[in-house]
Amino acid sequence: MKTLIRIFLALFVFLVIAVGLGYFVVTRPAVQKKLVESQLPAGSSIKFVQVTPGSLELTDLNLRLEDGTTAKLDRLYSQFSLVAALFNDTIELRGLQIDGLVVKLPEAVAATAPSESPTAGSAPSAPAASSETPESATASAQSPLDALYDLGDLSLLFDIDSVQLNGALIDASRNRYVFDLKSDSLAPGRQTTVESTLKLESQQVLQGGLKDFASHARLIFTQKQSGGFEQVRVESQTSGSDVNGGDLLSVSQTLELSINGFEKSASIALNFSADLPQPEVFAPELIGLQGLSLRGELQATAAGNALSLQTADLNAASKGSTVALVKLKQSLNLGGEQQFTGELMQVDLIHLPLTWLNPWLSNGLQVSGEPFSAQIVLSGQSHGALEVKTLSPLQIGPFSLYQNQGALLDEVSLRMNPIVRVDADQTLHFDLDEFQLLDRYGAVISGTASGYKSPSANASPLAGLQTKAQFDIGLSELLQQPALVGMASVLAGQARVNIEVDGEAEYPAQLQAQIIGLRARDLPGSRQDYRLAAQLKQNGSGSYVIGSNFQAGSEREPSTSLQLAGQAQLEKQPMTFKLDLTGARILQADIDLLLAALQSRGTATNSSNMSESPALPPSTSPVATTPTRTGSNRESTMSQSPAWADLDGEVGIKLDAITLQSGHTITGVNASAKISEALLAVRDLEANLQGGSLDGSAQVAFDPNAEHAYRVSSALSFQNFDPAIFSKKSSGSFPVQGLFDGHFNLTGAGESLEQAFEDSEADLLVSGREGVLTAFELDERSQLGLIGASILGQSLNRPGITAMAEAVPYFKNMKFSNFTLKLSREQDKKVRIPELRFVGDNLLIDGAGVIAASSLSEVLSQPLDLTLGLGAKGRLVDYLETLQLLGPNTNADGFRTWNQDIKIGGSLGDPNTSALKDLLNNAARSALSKSEKTPTTTPSNTLIPGQNTEGQELDAVPQEKKKTKDEKRRDDIEMGLDLLNSVFG
Repeated sequence: MKTLIRIFLALFVFLVIAVGLGYFVVTRPAVQKKLVESQLPAGSSIKFVQVTPGSLELTDLNLRLEDGTTAKLDRLYSQFSLVAALFNDTIELRGLQIDGLVVKLPEAVAATAPSESPTAGSAPSAPAASSETPESATASAQSPLDALYDLGDLSLLFDIDSVQLNGALIDASRNRYVFDLKSDSLAPGRQTTVESTLKLESQQVLQGGLKDFASHARLIFTQKQSGGFEQVRVESQTSGSDVNGGDLLSVSQTLELSINGFEKSASIALNFSADLPQPEVFAPELIGLQGLSLRGELQATAAGNALSLQTADLNAASKGSTVALVKLKQSLNLGGEQQFTGELMQVDLIHLPLTWLNPWLSNGLQVSGEPFSAQIVLSGQSHGALEVKTLSPLQIGPFSLYQNQGALLDEVSLRMNPIVRVDADQTLHFDLDEFQLLDRYGAVISGTASGYKSPSANASPLAGLQTKAQFDIGLSELLQQPALVGMASVLAGQARVNIEVDGEAEYPAQLQAQIIGLRARDLPGSRQDYRLAAQLKQNGSGSYVIGSNFQAGSEREPSTSLQLAGQAQLEKQPMTFKLDLTGARILQADIDLLLAALQSRGTATNSSNMSESPALPPSTSPVATTPTRTGSNRESTMSQSPAWADLDGEVGIKLDAITLQSGHTITGVNASAKISEALLAVRDLEANLQGGSLDGSAQVAFDPNAEHAYRVSSALSFQNFDPAIFSKKSSGSFPVQGLFDGHFNLTGAGESLEQAFEDSEADLLVSGREGVLTAFELDERSQLGLIGASILGQSLNRPGITAMAEAVPYFKNMKFSNFTLKLSREQDKKVRIPELRFVGDNLLIDGAGVIAASSLSEVLSQPLDLTLGLGAKGRLVDYLETLQLLGPNTNADGFRTWNQDIKIGGSLGDPNTSALKDLLNNAARSALSKSEKTPTTTPSNTLIPGQNTEGQELDAVPQEKKKTKDEKRRDDIEMGLDLLNSVFG
């Protein structure tokens, strides 16, 4: 036993010695320095560190963090009591000093490369799951008021005689801010004051001209004997000025807290004021809020998890004048149940500048105009609903709206009487009553809208939504606004739009639109009414089903009736769809008028109007504009995807009858279309044209990897086709009539769709039979002139006049038994006419020429250069031979050729046959001039009226002078020329 005791005592002595040696080693500064340095980030250092049971001292600490932030500490020293912390729950510090603390943030750069980049193909690592996640989630779910109550009921006591802290902060722009913090003693039952200052020390002017900046804060609090703080007061004052000493910033606030942690109650009082003469110094988008001043007061009490606001007032002023007032009119409970009845809050806007709205607008939108006033009230209803409304109709304007410095709306006013209500079950009601958008001449848009949106578990955007809206729109007035100028060519018309949305109906969305008295600028004499009805629903598979009906004319007997039905899956990419377009009847005049009204008035019109639109006010902050694509950018977009790239579907077309301007009717129009990014194709095109038929196909293929991204092709053929159906007059005044067969083919390729058509090659072959070609028209006056000229020629025995009068009608309506026309368009983009052959009963035309067409759509209107060789047969030969227009040769078909060719100008759609008229007119004049004889002289022995036989004058006796035979002949010839002139205009 004694041996055991000796061993135990020896081990105890060795243990005491080991502990003593360990304590001695650990408390050595060199050892502690190594231990601390091993825990510092790479690149950091420390000169001296010593921790004892009663003190802590550090000197020359340099920290370098991974983000580039550095911190330097000259000295940290404090005495503390470890016994008080372990046994008395008291943090006891003496003489806490922190000197020379300098924190330097990393310099600002345009782009920072990541310190570590993941290798190719590797996914970024996800943060490791933590077992403390449920606890942190629980903590985050606690009420924010719990932290306030914990401050008033701390288990620890603080006994600190004083605190001194000084240092500097250097921001990313190398601006230096010096700070200093001092406090008196902190002990239970005593009031403590902590004061801090922050001051800018920089030789450079900061953004916006800020030169001097200083902030002073004071914290006053009292620690309870049992721990925690029951009274806290925070006062702060911040100011800033420019290089000239002008005030740029002045902010002051006072916060008072009274806390009872045991009862979990508190009271809060906050007062603040802020003066920002030039707020754009701190936020450029606030440039419109010049001379901004804010004054506010908030008083609240907290009990448990409920916070009750007794006072919440805000006063906003601009250059000394109040422009907005917010006042809480009764207590507001947050986090607890409350039944609001009556007015809860009122917002008064008093000549509020519209430019104050600009900082909250997005997408480059800005507004300017007259200040507006309004009174907005938030009130509660007995059934638990909250309602927001204006005490009187709201009127804003006149104002102008801009986007990226371009005008959208110019000098318009907005009037409405909005009401928004939220029920206890979160159902949102809205009522937009007496809505009007007016320009300087009157209402542009007027109407009403109302409805509600209730909570729904259905993911459909229409679920739980029910609304009705009706608007009347002046189309011409609306299209005069800068945003829409040039987008259409509407001369007059009023539109009415009705929208109904009911998420519970079979078709939740329904639209009805009507246009009354539509007139287009290019067709001012035409006027028509249009109606559109459409409905939309979503089926079980997620597809949207649409049905629509379009009509023109009277409601009882519409002149045009079209229906569109089908379905589409809008969420898919590309969007899939299948549509069917059907129509019982279509009037071309209705479609022409609608297309003319929708036709853009061109870039030049838009540019001129934009240049005349008001410029952005100089007080509004500039907004960056979109750069113009040039050079390589333009080349890179040449083969961009087609406009229909996001579509993938089919369209079926079936139209019963299309009535053209000429009065003719096309029946049985059928076609099918396939639309996708790779292929846009129209197939199985069929139509009947009053005994004739038409069929064909066309397609556009897109392959971004091909040499030419776009390839177009088209093939069209027709039989027994009368081109007079395309005449714009029902009188049938088209220059060519008859039955024709033809084939049209087109192929092209290019980097864009426009280029593919522009560089396309095409050919057209038309053969006709049993038709009429009109060289020029003769009205009733011209026909009477021909009859008069023929009678005159016979009475005067002048065969030239008679021949001309008899020959002209042969060229009015030239009947033919065979007609051939060939057109071809090649790489030089000229349309050539290698063959134009006309074989009639008495006339032969054989010609060739060229059309200077820049695009296929302009073939009928481009200049025509056509040379015609003519031949005559039958009675016409006699007339033309008398007029000396025929040559000596006769061809194999028995036609006597003319002695000169005829040049036809104008266009293919409206040929100019004046050369033929001039030829006949000159021939007729030549015939008349050769018939006139030289007048005879008066014989010397003829008695001259007014003289006697001796030649002496007699008294003048008034009498009518008789015309001689030659004078009468000359008068007859002149009358014949007048008649010919009446024929040829």
